Amino acid sequence: MTFKRVLFATDFSKVSNRIFKSLPFSDVTLVHVINVNSVVGLRAGFNIDEWLSYEIDFACRKLSSMVEQLNDRGVKARFVCPIPVGDPATEIVNTAKRFGVSAIVIGARGRSIDKDILLGSVAEGVIRRSDIPVIVVRDKLRFDRVLFAHDLSKGAWSILNYIDSKIVVIHVTNGSEALAKSKLSNLNGKVEKVVIKRGEPSKEILKCEKDEDVDAIVLCGYGVTSDAVLRHSRISVIYFPNSALIPGSI
Repeated sequence: MTFKRVLFATDFSKVSNRIFKSLPFSDVTLVHVINVNSVVGLRAGFNIDEWLSYEIDFACRKLSSMVEQLNDRGVKARFVCPIPVGDPATEIVNTAKRFGVSAIVIGARGRSIDKDILLGSVAEGVIRRSDIPVIVVRDKLRFDRVLFAHDLSKGAWSILNYIDSKIVVIHVTNGSEALAKSKLSNLNGKVEKVVIKRGEPSKEILKCEKDEDVDAIVLCGYGVTSDAVLRHSRISVIYFPNSALIPGSI
């Protein structure tokens, strides 16, 4: 899956650093948000201005080095300056709009994200607010073969055209399997396999993730199914909002 311009949100954690080393994009904007809420309520005598000055200086030096590394790899890169301060999810989404990127890339596990559950994390907040695709990376950043959860909606058909990876399509139905097969019979050559299941959608998607050798799951729209998949998937998830309009083109 090729996005022309992405915003990579980093918290400088091991997970973020691992993602950074494998970013497969030609144009990257780096952003690090200083979350002042993390120091609210600390003991008396804590100098928040001194702390903030240190955090900003550290972030600028770290991001400058990361930009140099990307440039050495032939990637067009820059970092957001001044360093945003505030709620991370809000600042990340606002920055994405300001820079007109095609997608937001964020790690599923970091200093501010629980090891086993996504709900309530920075990534969750970004997904709920974003009107462009969000790539939530669990371990590796690869899109050679993806699992696309197709709900037969207009948005899903549109998003299918944006995917240039090899595709396994899964559709979970509570109606006629024959009708679903008929609707999905004319998919283009990128689709290697169509899996039609009955049952609880998120469970079937996660089961298919285990059965198929895929690098990521592609979801369309936000709801109970997407929420459960985002929580429990062991691979990266590419979330497309209900709108198929992708600023900056992909």
